Amino acid sequence: MQTGASAPLKKITAFYLLNCVIVILIAVYNINIFSHNNAGTVAYSLLLLVTYPLMYLAPALVIFMVSNAFLAGKKVNAVIVVSVSALTALVIFSDFVLYKLYGFHINMFVWNIVSTKGGVASLGFDQVSIYGLAGLGALVIVAFSLLWLLAGRLALVRLPKLRYIFALFFMLTITERGVYAVNHFF
Repeated sequence: MQTGASAPLKKITAFYLLNCVIVILIAVYNINIFSHNNAGTVAYSLLLLVTYPLMYLAPALVIFMVSNAFLAGKKVNAVIVVSVSALTALVIFSDFVLYKLYGFHINMFVWNIVSTKGGVASLGFDQVSIYGLAGLGALVIVAFSLLWLLAGRLALVRLPKLRYIFALFFMLTITERGVYAVNHFF
């Protein structure tokens, strides 16, 4: 068993990487990357698929690190980390579902519908739908709690350090931005 200050950081790293895998799986499930007949488009889509989950989960990682700095080893740290991760995954999944149904992403219009009295009901939601969403949320919390336990086991394995992951991320995202800029220019 690992001890010292690095053990919680390794668990956070493992959990962050597992979260990236979950977000990639959500995206792969919702986007048909290989439907393009151009190899360059497929390669670009794969590059986006690898870099965007890291960006989407960056706020969660900051919360993980702050939580770990103040609450390392305490159960409330696990609750915070699991809750933020589950919420992030639910928002990303909801955005994909919303886009499939209505053709737009989460924006202020969507927030207005969700936060206004009667707005959700105008979309055809009833009490059963609300219970279904609550059940889905509970299931996601349980799944991410199990993911947290798995991260504890993965922390015992040699994992890449976060600085190497971010170095690779910056290299890939700069490549992706460069490809976008060149294609936009020509």
